Amino acid sequence: MPAALPFRAAVAVLALIPESQLPIPVQVLVPVVHALTDGLLQQRFLTPELVPDEAIYAAFAALAGECKPASVGDPSERAEAIDVDHHPDGSG
Repeated sequence: MPAALPFRAAVAVLALIPESQLPIPVQVLVPVVHALTDGLLQQRFLTPELVPDEAIYAAFAALAGECKPASVGDPSERAEAIDVDHHPDGSG
């Protein structure tokens, strides 16, 4: 990431939201949001069934302090997606 990018992003964030309303200092928030976005998107590309839109929305809502107990998707579908008894090589 170019060195100027986090600075410009921090300035843009502070233009929209007063620093007193941020959940963490802006110089920490910018790289955290960047890393969270990269990680969620990479995982979504690899296993889209494990990272539905709702999971992405919930992650950013939690970061914004809007976290509330909620179900993300149907648990039975999630259990099927994480089938520990199934082996891709057919051995299980």
